[in-house]
This record gives sequence, C-alpha cells and structure tokens, in this order.
Amino acid sequence: MALPNVNITLANGTLGQTLQTADGVAGIVLTGATEGTVTAGTPFTIQSLANAQALGLTQTNNAYALKHIQEYFNEAGNGATLYVLIVPNTLKVTNVCDQTNVNGAVKLLNYAGGVIRLLGIAIDDTQVGTITVTNGLNADVYTALASMQAMATTYFGQQTPFRAVIGGTSFSGTATALTNQTTNASNRVSIVIGDTISTGPNAAVGLLLGRLSAIPVQRKVSRVKTGQLTTLAAYINGTDAAKYTSTATVHDRGYITFRTFSGKSGYFFTGDDTCKAATDDYNVLARGRVIDKADTGLCHLCK
Repeated sequence: MALPNVNITLANGTLGQTLQTADGVAGIVLTGATEGTVTAGTPFTIQSLANAQALGLTQTNNAYALKHIQEYFNEAGNGATLYVLIVPNTLKVTNVCDQTNVNGAVKLLNYAGGVIRLLGIAIDDTQVGTITVTNGLNADVYTALASMQAMATTYFGQQTPFRAVIGGTSFSGTATALTNQTTNASNRVSIVIGDTISTGPNAAVGLLLGRLSAIPVQRKVSRVKTGQLTTLAAYINGTDAAKYTSTATVHDRGYITFRTFSGKSGYFFTGDDTCKAATDDYNVLARGRVIDKADTGLCHLCK
C-alpha cells in the first residue's frame, strides 16, 4: 500500500472574481431608450454596471434600466454575464411576455442561444401609458403571467428551460386584494412585489434576479444564512418593508416580497414561490431550477 499523501492543484483564472455557473446565467428585459451604442430592441451582453455605462446608457435617458442593472450586479457580482434587452415604452408587460411577439422576450432568449436560465421582466409602469389596477396590481401583470408560463413551457420542450420573474408593478398596498397565486398553474414564473425606492409603482426585479444568479440552484433565495440583501432600503407600496403589516398575506398568496427579522439587520426575501399550488413539486424556484439543471445535463449527454 502506497504512503497516503495529499496532492494540491493550484487553479488559475477565478481568484477574486465572480464564478458564474451555467445555471445562473440571467437575462433581463427593461423599459428604456436608444442611447449611445445601445439600440432599443437589440439585445446585448454586459458583465458590470460600468459596461452598461461604457455603452452609453446614462441616468438622463435610462435611469430605470440602470437601476435594475446596478442592483443585479450588486448581488451577482461584477464578472457575471447578463443578457439585456432594452425595449421602448410602446411595449407593455403583456407584449413582452407574448411568445408570438418577435420583439419581446423571445428576442433575448433566442439571441442568447438557449443559455439563459433566469429571465427577468421589468417594465416601467410610469412609461407605458395608462395602467389599470385590478386585484391589487397592474392588471397586465396577470395576463403576462399566463403568457410567460406558456413561453417557458415552449422553451422547456426545446430543451432550453428557464425560470422567470415578473415585476408585480403598481401594487395598491392592499394584500387581500391580490389574486391568490397558490391556485394558479404557472410553476415556471414568480411575481415579485416591492422595490428599493419608496416612490413609484415598480418592483425590484434586478435585485431578485441577481441574488438568484449568485446562489446554487438548490438554495432558496430567502435563505437567511446567505446573508442580507445588498440594498440598504426596501419598500412595499412606499412603506418600509420592516413596517409593512401585511407581508404574511402577500407571501401566503404566492408572491415574493421583502421581509426583516427582529434582532437581525438588513432585508431578506420572503421566499421563492412560483405561481402554483403548494401541492406542486415545483412550487418554488429552487426545486424547479434543480430539475432544469438535471434536464439540461441529460440533454447534453444525449448530444
């Protein structure tokens, strides 16, 4: 029997950098405008906020898009690849999530060649015209939810699965008004409610997407041990998330939002629920991401 020993191999190329796995590759669709070398309707990739600024995006014309991009990289870290599609304010969330619309999210997914595993939809309700609030949210969000589930199911059938997060925009603040998503059938889509700024009707899609990109597929985005979110502030309908009194109702109706813990600093997500009943095996993003990883792994073996 040979003398037991330990062999140490020195790896090179990732020290001090973000190591993004294929399971964490994300794409995001954002309301914005043509600026610099970025053309609205044309996808591109970046690895940092500085990349986006170098392409010519500014606070003057694309503050909304830059906010989500910055919050994504605050969580995912510089070096992660983010696929981005800036869309004009003529596209509502329903248009973006319609798989028959070649200028919507399908354009970004196809541009990425099937590598996107996490898709964020962040459409600015202040820019897209008249919004009707029904059942506590922009009514278009509920229509977009069903459309995105259909899109995700199609791509799963093509062996390019992804999980989606849609911004639960224009939240009225009345949790009991929200449609109960635990009776829905959309186990590939989640809705996030709440934002990192106190004003405006939008939701922190970039922040949630970044946290999802940074964690292993089997880990829930709400895991406290992972640590508090990078944001120093979180609001639900303009109220500090620490003081909002209906967080449990929002969560129990199948939405993701912010929460705090007594004696612990910072903000956390309430869970990673998809819009599906608790009896569904994939009613949380973590389980769905695990099965997507297994699915793509098996598909690669068959090629």
